[in-house]
Amino acid sequence: MAPPLYIGLMSGTSLDAVDVAAVEFGESGCRLHGALEYPLPDDLRTEILALSQTLAPDALDRLGRLDQRLGRLFAEAAGALLEQLGPLADAVRAIGSAFLFGSSPEEASARRSDSLADEALELPLHL
Repeated sequence: MAPPLYIGLMSGTSLDAVDVAAVEFGESGCRLHGALEYPLPDDLRTEILALSQTLAPDALDRLGRLDQRLGRLFAEAAGALLEQLGPLADAVRAIGSAFLFGSSPEEASARRSDSLADEALELPLHL
């Protein structure tokens, strides 16, 4: 029986891709079982940047739509890694994600609790 694996996803201030990793945690440390970069579409990157620079009246609505788009993208990225893992995908026990943005890596790091990417949209993945 394979040890439990955990998938983590994140995208940061570069807005170039979603980074995905499947990791095993054990008494002797952690072991990487698979990883990939899942590119952010140009139109999504443009929307993120535009929204981060505005105080427009519709910003909250746009943020909600962006949250859902990012959730779907993160789910696609997790699905791509699950396919790459093949039979090891059955060992995945949890999937978690974070999307951080700001004008600098320091600002993004300080806003960790404000992460985007609707994790509920990741749940339909069949493990």
